[in-house]
Amino acid sequence: MLKIILIALGLLLALVYANAIFSVLFSVVMRLGMTPGSSALKFPTASYGKKGRKVLIAYASRAGSTAEAAEIIGQTLGEAGFIANVMNLKEVKDLSAYDIFILGTAVRAGKTMPEFEKFVSANLPVFNSKPVSIYLFCMTLSQDTPENRKKAAGYFASVKQKLKPASEGYFAGRMDYSKLNFIARFAVEKRVKVPQGDFMKIEEIRKWALEAAAIKAEI
Repeated sequence: MLKIILIALGLLLALVYANAIFSVLFSVVMRLGMTPGSSALKFPTASYGKKGRKVLIAYASRAGSTAEAAEIIGQTLGEAGFIANVMNLKEVKDLSAYDIFILGTAVRAGKTMPEFEKFVSANLPVFNSKPVSIYLFCMTLSQDTPENRKKAAGYFASVKQKLKPASEGYFAGRMDYSKLNFIARFAVEKRVKVPQGDFMKIEEIRKWALEAAAIKAEI
């Protein structure tokens, strides 16, 4: 009997350790974007508008939704009388030419992207002297409820300790299991149970972009 109990305890401990290891791997995989075919994803660099105040829309994306939103924001502001430059924040070299900043990030494993956090911290003197708005994409908002809105707002807690954004945008994106590797897909589909589908609301993104620009223009 004692032997059976010891074996059962050993199996239980093995399951606990396996679960802990899987959770760590899942967090690393999702935050670093270790997905097959990621090089084929579209991460745009573009410019919209010919005259007006200059806006930088810089983003940290993984599966493409945050980058797509940046392009939508750029197009919207270009049409609204701004000069809007869209680029991956890893490609941003000089901030001095811009009057307004809109910074976007994906959320993975309950956290914003590490390069987003690093970009904000590295450029705080600029961001604290000019208008800045921030937005994020997370599948938490695939079900847009007050509870999930509150949870999504918490993802910006660390950033908001450093700067005071003029506006904040919270959006759901698209989940395509085919863009995830085996570990990430299993965790997302079976454990976290994130639904697959298109939850992006383009008109809401456009509306927020115009509202954010209006706030900025008054500063």
